Amino acid sequence: MDAVIAFYRDELGFELTTNTPDEAVFSGPSPNTPGLQLYAVDRDLKKSRTGIEFHVTNFEAALKELGEAGYVIPDSCSFEERSFRIADPAGNQIIFRELMLS
Repeated sequence: MDAVIAFYRDELGFELTTNTPDEAVFSGPSPNTPGLQLYAVDRDLKKSRTGIEFHVTNFEAALKELGEAGYVIPDSCSFEERSFRIADPAGNQIIFRELMLS
């Protein structure tokens, strides 16, 4: 769980507010970002993964920053859909998609 906590805190900017052996609770990196709660589970995470989607306001900047850090899953980037995928240390896939405001 330590690697997953470090990822959400250090790489994605969430603030860790509660940390127990079985649970980590984060507040969002900005007032408009929801918090996040992670639980340790006793089952094979490779068969039970969770997907998360974050909306970003600058697709290119998010792709550049996370790509340079080596987190972007190869061949997951879609400039047409303005999205890409990364995986956290537990293997949970996270989609970053530009929120298109009309």
